[in-house]
Amino acid sequence: MLFIDIPLLDPILSVCISLYILYNVVHNLIVAFRIVLEGVPSDVDYNALKAEAAALPGIDNIEALRVWSLDNELHSAEIVLTTPLTTWDEVETLKTSLRTLLTHHGISQCVIEVQKHRS
Repeated sequence: MLFIDIPLLDPILSVCISLYILYNVVHNLIVAFRIVLEGVPSDVDYNALKAEAAALPGIDNIEALRVWSLDNELHSAEIVLTTPLTTWDEVETLKTSLRTLLTHHGISQCVIEVQKHRS
């Protein structure tokens, strides 16, 4: 040994470095699998987002809400909703408020499909 004569030091440090690397590999694999399987990003509260969107005036029902990420930084969403609104301006105002809500939850890209309320 160069500085200290402790023959057990080298294997102990090797095991510690290996455990550190293994921990980071497992963490990165979990993140990668979440992206590949198009899971809801961990920093987006899906239930709160859906509840806040359903509470917006002009929304009768949220038929579908899908949130995913392609790179764990930029999140995307697709929302299908029904509304009793009839004019184009009312629907555009609803879409604008919904985009603002999605942006507030960290979603940068969204597709909003509006369906007329069925009686």
